Amino acid sequence: MAELLASVVHEVREAFYVLDGEILEGNQPDGPGSWGQESSPPGQDWLDVGSSSVILWGSTRDAARYVRFELWGGQPPADQSWQKSWEGELFLASGKIHIMNYSEADFHHLLFDVDQRKATWRVRIQTKLLENDREPGFPTNIYQVDLYNMQLWQSSVGM
Repeated sequence: MAELLASVVHEVREAFYVLDGEILEGNQPDGPGSWGQESSPPGQDWLDVGSSSVILWGSTRDAARYVRFELWGGQPPADQSWQKSWEGELFLASGKIHIMNYSEADFHHLLFDVDQRKATWRVRIQTKLLENDREPGFPTNIYQVDLYNMQLWQSSVGM
């Protein structure tokens, strides 16, 4: 069974990029799917994917969003409690994953260092909308938050 090696949770306030650190240095890979050229996989309108970056759009406008990043020692077990899921690959030239708000291209936060440069990683991104529906007499959508879970493992492990 695969082992969870590390994890971190980060809060964002709007749509955001998850991208490789080389892109921030101006060294993005050439070709389709590079940063700024992400596209939605079929049936997945909640994210756009490039070769080294992902944009997560979310379903709420002003509410907080939280992303949990997990580094695994092999393919993690599937969790059916998430409403939406996408699985694919990301090339991480720097081995450092950053989060950047969609509207603030000059601000970024180092989320995680996977400690391996120039490697392709398998990635599973899951999302769900958490809603407060426990207070009678109030609208159920007064408190909403998008949750994301992003799991990475080496593409040669656990496949």
